[in-house]
Amino acid sequence: MNDTVNQHTWRGMPDPVAHAVTWRHAPRLALRLVAVLLNTALLFVPYVLLRLVDLIVPSRQLSPYIARIWARLNLEIIGLRLVRRGKLAPKTKVFVANHSSWLDIWALQAVLPGYFVAKSEVRSWPLVGFLARLSGAEFIQRNRRQSAKHANRLRERLDLGHALCFFPEGTSTDGLRVLPFKSTLFAALFEFGQHAELQVQPVSVRYKADRGLPTHFYALWGGMSLFQHLIGVLSHSRNGKLEITLHKPVKVQSFTDRKALSNYCEQAVREGLEPT
Repeated sequence: MNDTVNQHTWRGMPDPVAHAVTWRHAPRLALRLVAVLLNTALLFVPYVLLRLVDLIVPSRQLSPYIARIWARLNLEIIGLRLVRRGKLAPKTKVFVANHSSWLDIWALQAVLPGYFVAKSEVRSWPLVGFLARLSGAEFIQRNRRQSAKHANRLRERLDLGHALCFFPEGTSTDGLRVLPFKSTLFAALFEFGQHAELQVQPVSVRYKADRGLPTHFYALWGGMSLFQHLIGVLSHSRNGKLEITLHKPVKVQSFTDRKALSNYCEQAVREGLEPT
């Protein structure tokens, strides 16, 4: 997808309009909300127990398998059919993807066995922040003064054998484009002690809304609040489709520097958003 419009200032575009929720949507909203909460409650205890095992034995990460079940059930609840293209590369420890909204967490957890690298603001978000902390997400501040600290932390996670997934765009979009990737986080991959064998797999996340809904329905950006978007999805989503494309993995050592690797991943992810 050729993104030639407002690549760097696209937030200046009109903000998305929240879909109105009326009494007609109340039954669907209530049932789905209860279903998601019930799904979370049923899997919470086994997940926490496995997270404790993960913390005690960092080299054996078991909780992502429970997270996968949780995410897939949530996608079913909100009427999003998952379609996966490509294969998960064995031993891959780094995944990079485009970013549209909080739904990307469920989308990628349903397929990938790892932990997210998220911006520090997510830590304080209601509910989402709590779940992110519980899931073992790594929080980073996007400023140069903290880059060395974050790079060290990412290397520590990789040394422990953790699989990490991050969003190099640095912000969410309308889901119809891929913004230029920021290469800062890629630097840690070149400083990783075993980077000769380290693989990176680009991942494209594409949503298709049901008829009658705008193409960017599942995306959250601009001034729309998380609460507005959450309620809108629970109320209006019906027969949407979620396409996860797993691109060919590449070795870090095949690239001269972080910018070359970043550019390759950006192009691969962008191609995965091309209409099929």
